[in-house]
Amino acid sequence: MSLILPPLVALVMSLNIHAVHAADGWIGVSRTNALLKQKKRNGEIPVSVECRQDQRVKVRLKPQYKFIWKKNTKQIDWRMLGFELLPGATIWKSDRQYKMVSSKTFKLESSGKKFRCAVWHQVS
Repeated sequence: MSLILPPLVALVMSLNIHAVHAADGWIGVSRTNALLKQKKRNGEIPVSVECRQDQRVKVRLKPQYKFIWKKNTKQIDWRMLGFELLPGATIWKSDRQYKMVSSKTFKLESSGKKFRCAVWHQVS
């Protein structure tokens, strides 16, 4: 039984990980950073990002993300950020040249707060 249990536990754990990454492709903040690191290590680049409020949470801001990926054959450096839009705030600055290639904004109905997610690719 002890020989069967570890593979069974590993299977259940892998099912739980995939359950967090929903069938519709939306993932929460807690999984996003790990996904971004994994995709970068695997030589992939996000070409599109969407964000929305977690439909199970109505009062506080809790974004979810959905990405479209492709192979990063040109080794382009990229960044993805999600942030609350504040009046007069600088979104993001870098010492390198980046171009925003995808962005989405949503509004939290309960407070009127706006949230944006965006992907930038380094310009060569």
